[in-house]
Amino acid sequence: MKEAGEKTIDQSKKLSDAIRDVKNAFADRDDVVVDMREAHRMRLDLLAAELAPVFADVPADMDNFDFVVSSGL
Repeated sequence: MKEAGEKTIDQSKKLSDAIRDVKNAFADRDDVVVDMREAHRMRLDLLAAELAPVFADVPADMDNFDFVVSSGL
């Protein structure tokens, strides 16, 4: 028969395992968010490269446009 102390150790081990699993899940989700953000930024950079010749045709004295890709932060 298990002692009371052994039962407490088993339960705390289960809790620590659950906490570790949650932390790992959050870390994985954060990695996915970072990957998505980087992919989004890369698509914007590709679009900017495609639009660069169009903005190059705008006269220098016309300041209606500001051609820049911003991080939004």
